[in-house]
Amino acid sequence: MQILLGENVKIIDDIIYLAEEIISIFFKHNKKYIENCLNLSAGDNVLIKYYYDSVDVKNSLDIKKYPTLLYFFKENDLEVFFSHGNLLYRETTKGYAKKVKNGFLVHIKLPNDDLILKYNELKNNKHLTETTLKIAISESIKNILIHELRHCYDMWKQGEHFAIYRNPNHKKIQHEVFYGNDYKYFSYMNIPHEYWARFTEALSRISHPTTIKDNKTYINFFIREMIGFSDLPKEDQKRLIKAAINYYYLKNDN
Repeated sequence: MQILLGENVKIIDDIIYLAEEIISIFFKHNKKYIENCLNLSAGDNVLIKYYYDSVDVKNSLDIKKYPTLLYFFKENDLEVFFSHGNLLYRETTKGYAKKVKNGFLVHIKLPNDDLILKYNELKNNKHLTETTLKIAISESIKNILIHELRHCYDMWKQGEHFAIYRNPNHKKIQHEVFYGNDYKYFSYMNIPHEYWARFTEALSRISHPTTIKDNKTYINFFIREMIGFSDLPKEDQKRLIKAAINYYYLKNDN
């Protein structure tokens, strides 16, 4: 998948910042959910699921703040659903994105295992406050949301050249994985649209590039954060490293 060098930084950063703003809107819409979670008794070990919410992104925030996504939003609506798994393909799926008539639909599963573990840790250590709970929720879904937003952008940008549309075998692998065939999971992880989404996730987890002294150190951080990097073919690893170095230098030049 071609990533235009001039757009590389801004696209990645806009997707990251967009994910953060969508999560902030979720908090505004779900004050009762936050309150219910804070009031669980000490013996409860799962989060209350009394919410079902969606964010109509295009009409909920100022799109002009995301210049690299202006044409995307000119041509597409984007709705992000937060649910507790009943609308997802399989129980272990944390999120997914798909093309719909007027644009794109993203589903994010909440609570997920990461959030439940963090919640119980905060509760047991008596550190559970509205602030710590919101941080835990944000940390448990931010990377998932970034991943799915990258899929939406790539599906729009690549059109009929998007990997799943271009290669029938890729489409078959995705279908089998979504419906429970774990034996195909590593094959799915190596599909280009999937590793570019994980690439964007990885960059979001690294400290601001200007705080890292050199590109070699940055790439070491990147390889550590990039899920499934070691399982990719060598040529794909080289493409990702090259893109990460471009990101590092472009960020440091600004």
